Amino acid sequence: MAAIMLIVAVSRALVITCVSCAAGENESERENDALLKDVSFLFMIAALLTGALIIVVAMIRGIAKAFRSLSRSYRPQIAAADSSASRSRALVGSGCDRCSRSSSA
Repeated sequence: MAAIMLIVAVSRALVITCVSCAAGENESERENDALLKDVSFLFMIAALLTGALIIVVAMIRGIAKAFRSLSRSYRPQIAAADSSASRSRALVGSGCDRCSRSSSA
């Protein structure tokens, strides 16, 4: 936010020099005024782009943080589901002890 304020301050400082010189105008000062106003406008665009960049970066960081917290909150449930599924597969896959003894005998 401070960066935006400083960029806007520079922009306004350029325009103030144009206004203060308006009293004793000649042709070269008018050209300089037009140039300073254009440069001031470019500084204002830079301030807007800086603000947009700050907002977009903050949004991306917030979304990434939300996804990380969601993935952490679902990990224990997924791990519990995986362990119960592996236990049930182990019970089904091994058969009962009586069947495995009778088939090997």
